[in-house]
Amino acid sequence: MNPPVSFSRRRALSSVAALLVAACSQAAPLKSTFVLEPARGAGATAAAKNGSLKIVAVSVAGPFRSRSLVYREGDLKYEADFYNEFLIAPAAMIGEAVAAWLAAAGVYQTVLPPSSTLDGEQLLEIFVSEFYGDLRDPAKPAAVVTIKFFLTDAYAAAGAFRWTGELKSRRDVPSRSAEALVQGLNAALAEVLEQLAVALRALPVK
Repeated sequence: MNPPVSFSRRRALSSVAALLVAACSQAAPLKSTFVLEPARGAGATAAAKNGSLKIVAVSVAGPFRSRSLVYREGDLKYEADFYNEFLIAPAAMIGEAVAAWLAAAGVYQTVLPPSSTLDGEQLLEIFVSEFYGDLRDPAKPAAVVTIKFFLTDAYAAAGAFRWTGELKSRRDVPSRSAEALVQGLNAALAEVLEQLAVALRALPVK
């Protein structure tokens, strides 16, 4: 026969069991999800002089390709945020944002997003080389966006670009929080897209 369990031992076992139950019942940290929605100002829209534009491809550099927010903490140190992420991959949202922005700006009569099955008279390829929150200076967090654009005529020879440009924006943010950084990324993306609209509008009409 096993010896009786002492009161103190029973109490210790009960405490351990209570801790285990509390640990199991504790809710796991929730993820927060964000979207890219660069806000365009209410400036006047000029009448479109160009025909149609199709955004044919949007690619994002490897470190910033996933849904997780990315923070730069050193010259060579980047960190992905497991608990704060975009609702969908940045490439898809950026492609839709570019199409919506250029359509609203009136640069082209028709702007087709990457998801469209229709063809355009001009084609725009996009490569996002930087897309992160810069936390290297704790006192001055910032959002950084750099995008390269490649514009061609639909029937031009491969590599015969009508216009190329690398456009950049860096926007200071009020805090290191994920929400503040996403707002900064939206503002930086809006600045890049406004630069793009100005550059495309300045091209000769075809």
